[in-house]
Amino acid sequence: MTPSPSFASLANSWPAFSFASHPQVLAALHQQYLEYYQLTFDQQSLARSYHFGQAQAGSFDIAVQVWQPVAKVKGSVFIVHGYWDHVGLYHHLIAECLAAGFTVVAFDEPGHGLSTGERAAIASFEQYTDALTAVMAVANEAPQPWVGIGQSTGGAVLLRHFFSGEPPLADTILLAPLVRASRWYWLVAGHTVLSPVLKKFPRDMKVCGSHDPAYAEFLRQDSLQYGYASSLWVGAMRQWVREFMAFSPKKGKMLYIQGDQDGTVDWRFNLAAVQARVPELTISLLEGAYHNLVNEAESFRQQALTALRQRLNAM
Repeated sequence: MTPSPSFASLANSWPAFSFASHPQVLAALHQQYLEYYQLTFDQQSLARSYHFGQAQAGSFDIAVQVWQPVAKVKGSVFIVHGYWDHVGLYHHLIAECLAAGFTVVAFDEPGHGLSTGERAAIASFEQYTDALTAVMAVANEAPQPWVGIGQSTGGAVLLRHFFSGEPPLADTILLAPLVRASRWYWLVAGHTVLSPVLKKFPRDMKVCGSHDPAYAEFLRQDSLQYGYASSLWVGAMRQWVREFMAFSPKKGKMLYIQGDQDGTVDWRFNLAAVQARVPELTISLLEGAYHNLVNEAESFRQQALTALRQRLNAM
């Protein structure tokens, strides 16, 4: 597989996001981006319109993309991706939500994809939540009710929003959410010792949290990937764990979808921690599934998407 074109600068010329700016003219690189990541949902008869632009979240320019479904609109989903991810990797999830009749609001977190910020780094998970809040503000015309869907770190962002953010969501769907990572105490010890001298830790690009070898190869060729983890980001994750553990129980709707062979997050600890704080939590445990549920091998991915679709259909 040949390496993907460089899309990093694509959103530099995007206007401030607005639903009023339709129809929008796509630059050649923009069209190439949509085709490369299989985001041409209009050609798949799933979307009737596409909007793009930027939202300002502190010092970050956040790349926002919105698809409106051909199907009768039942509400809107806000998709929050995981660490190292970006909107382009979530075409399966976006397609499922559009088919269910939901407007899809998706954005790249700071330091990821087409958004600005130091690559794969963040000072605090609060900045991720601020990005979500900024996107909600510019997409305030998106049809209600609103549902949040978060994979991994995106799940952490939605958990933080659930306990401390505004406006509240009608429902929250977590896909293998991050409270703390696997091998947690080894990670904390290593970060404590090495972070004063190492600002980046190498990433094993052979590990992608999926049984799908084609997806693993796609990631290795993706120009919006980075071959390291930021020491700053690990520090922010440690801070997030302390923050989460201090949250008091809160009522609210939430679905937790989790693979029982997930080696990326400490899923048993995380599930118990969330369950203790969200009494109304619904759990869908997928036997044999790895971490990256939105890009798992088809059999596992369909199980995750079926659980998600059933939840959306009940809205």
